[in-house]
Amino acid sequence: MKRGGSILIIGSALVLLACQLNYVFPTATPSAAPRATRTSTPDRANVTVVAPTAASLPPAVPPSAPVMATAKDNLRIRSAPTTSAQQIGALNKGDTAQVVGRNAAGDWWQIVLPSNPSARGWIFASFADANGPTDSLPVVPAGGGATAPIVPPLPKGNPYP
Repeated sequence: MKRGGSILIIGSALVLLACQLNYVFPTATPSAAPRATRTSTPDRANVTVVAPTAASLPPAVPPSAPVMATAKDNLRIRSAPTTSAQQIGALNKGDTAQVVGRNAAGDWWQIVLPSNPSARGWIFASFADANGPTDSLPVVPAGGGATAPIVPPLPKGNPYP
């Protein structure tokens, strides 16, 4: 009986050890990444795609807001980035306009005319405040003039370009 008792003890030990293998060799936890499983039959293949969960998607990047300029005082809008260029519009103190470009020096900004969204004009940057960085705006060549109709100039009392 000695021999049968030792086989019984060894067998019981193996059964207990087999039950405890999950603690020794843990199973892998499922990931949140998308995965595909393929099952095949002799005449066709079926593919099932599991959609990603919200936790596995990258965070959404908000679109960047347009850079807006606010006139510090009454301001002339020019057809080119120079004070000798023709005046094509004006901004009153506190008016805002979208800035879409700048000259190479960065001292003139090309804006969308508030009165005509398809037209562009130039304002001198020192006389307006921007709500964002303007150094990353595209550089527009000096010939990139406006397409707006010509408006009468401001009264002589306006000292700003």
